[in-house]
This record gives sequence, structure tokens and C-alpha cells, in this order.
Amino acid sequence: MERCGEGGPRTTESLLYLVGLTRIEKVGPKTCRLLLQHFGSAEDVFLASKKMLGKIPGIGEKTIKAIQSKEILLQAEKELLFSEKHGIEVISWFDERYPKKLKEIADAPIVLYLRGEMPKSDHAQVAIVGTRTPSKSGRKIAADFARYFSKLGITVVSGLAYGVDYEAHNSTLQAGGKTVAVLGHGLDQVY
Repeated sequence: MERCGEGGPRTTESLLYLVGLTRIEKVGPKTCRLLLQHFGSAEDVFLASKKMLGKIPGIGEKTIKAIQSKEILLQAEKELLFSEKHGIEVISWFDERYPKKLKEIADAPIVLYLRGEMPKSDHAQVAIVGTRTPSKSGRKIAADFARYFSKLGITVVSGLAYGVDYEAHNSTLQAGGKTVAVLGHGLDQVY
């Protein structure tokens, strides 16, 4: 059985189980890592008995039922098929391409969904984020900053939502710069 050690799992099957973990309601990145540490692999989490799962702090009856249901893995399979169909790459926490700086965050996601090119970790980046309903001057300021940073060769990072995020991405692209969108959800939803 494949273990999540140094370098981690690389097979589609391993990704299926990791994505499955992320689909369980009220199981965030910290709990995912706790489960992985305890059981050794995402697959082993799904193969664990009710009794074994119940010994993990914070894992209640509802979560155990979700883990042991077939529905979670069916959802994960659909998500992977959707990703493949739309040219979205799924990068796990164990993949060498997973951003090292992101791993330093306590609740960094277990999987990332990438469409396009991952920025190099040593490349300068700046985040421009804000409200979805900015004032006219707020839009202009976000656009001006984005153009300025783009001309300096700095990658502009934002959330791909309406408002300030839109201005940041749009102005960066108009200036010929590089932009990265970081979404708190899948790529099938754009705000």
C-alpha cells in the first residue's frame, strides 16, 4: 500500500483519496494532515474502521459516516474528471511542485488546482485584494497599482472575484504583466 512519505503519492488513485479527504464536510487542512499522520496515507483513512477513526481527536460520528460512505469518493472522482476535462492540474501537498512557502502556513490546503503556469517561488509577487463593490476611486487605485507592479516585473496575485480583484487582474494583463488568481474554492466557480 502506498504511503505518504517524502515525495508522497503520485498516482491518480492517491489523488482520488486526497481529494476525497478535502470533500468531507468540516474536515479542513489541519484535520486532513492529522488523519494522514495517523494512518499513513489517504487511502488508509478511507479503509480505517469506525473504531480506529473514532480514536482521532475531533473526528465525530458524522465525519466517520462521511469517510465510510462511497459518496465522498464518487464526488472526488467527478472532481478529478472535471479537472482533467478542463485542463486543470491537481497538485497534492506531497508533490515537489507544491509551493514551499505555502507549506509553511498551518492550514495550507492538501491539494491545489492549477490552470496555467505556477509562478517560480523566487519571483517577486504582490497581492492586491479588496471588496467586490469598490468605489470608482478604489477601482482606479487598484488598477494603477497593478499596472505599476506589472511594469516592474512583479507578479500580481488576487482572488479572481469582481471589484478590486477584477481590476488587479485586468490591469495587469493589459500592462503585459503576469497575474495569479488564488481561489478559495474550485475552478468551476468564478466570482
